[in-house]
Amino acid sequence: MGEVQRSVQNIAREAWNILNSGAGGVVSGIEARQQAVRRCIRQLNDKGIPAFVDKRGREWTPEAYVNMAMRNTARSTAEEVQDARIRDAGCNLIQIDSHSGARPKCAKDQGKIFDLNNGSGYTEDLHGKKIRYYPWKSSSYGEPDGILGINCRHHKWPFIPGVKVQRYFPTEDMDANDKLYKQTQVQRALERDIRKQKRECMMLDIAGDQDGFEEAAVKLKSKEAQLKDYVDKNSQLIEEETGSRLLDLIKRYLQRLWQQINIVSGLLLSRANIASICNP
Repeated sequence: MGEVQRSVQNIAREAWNILNSGAGGVVSGIEARQQAVRRCIRQLNDKGIPAFVDKRGREWTPEAYVNMAMRNTARSTAEEVQDARIRDAGCNLIQIDSHSGARPKCAKDQGKIFDLNNGSGYTEDLHGKKIRYYPWKSSSYGEPDGILGINCRHHKWPFIPGVKVQRYFPTEDMDANDKLYKQTQVQRALERDIRKQKRECMMLDIAGDQDGFEEAAVKLKSKEAQLKDYVDKNSQLIEEETGSRLLDLIKRYLQRLWQQINIVSGLLLSRANIASICNP
């Protein structure tokens, strides 16, 4: 609880400093009010609007945190049910599916058959083909960036000897996999930039800053074009939605935030005006 409280206090202090700086610029005559508001909005957006700060100090934006939480909670629940059914059926072998561009640790484990009881050896498929299986503890399972870890898109399936057919296979070309993985990381970074720019557009729109909104919208179109160009140049990449499903939720969140900003900035301006009168 203490760590959470400190995180909240740090976030509040950061927002207060940004607003205080904006109010100071207006009172001193350095900036017009609209310029100060626009600068505060962009600073708040650059800082991000954290929904959660983890133990490593990383700040999660609302859409990133909600997506991660929903995806991993659903996965965890499904895995528990699946594990129970596998064991009830007297099966202890599982197979991990595979896809190109997997994370480094996942790439080493995908396509393999593992023994939940941590045995090793060979099994046979429907056609009598011998397939090697590995101890489950030898995989990267349990590590955040490992197989079936946070944001992992792999799945495991029961493998029944003599009944199942091996449909997935281990990574053959690690260099090609790593190259595609790095390309997807560039793509994800571009997608994050787009989501960030969308937040700025919404904040400026809510603030009623039409000029600022139009300027931000031009930047958004440029970033979207940059992403499309990158995906088009790398044929193995697939362009995904950039958080559009959560835009309404985020907009409501920003509206509440903007109301709070107006209240706080009003108090700061009033305090600064009183100070200037008392100390001419």
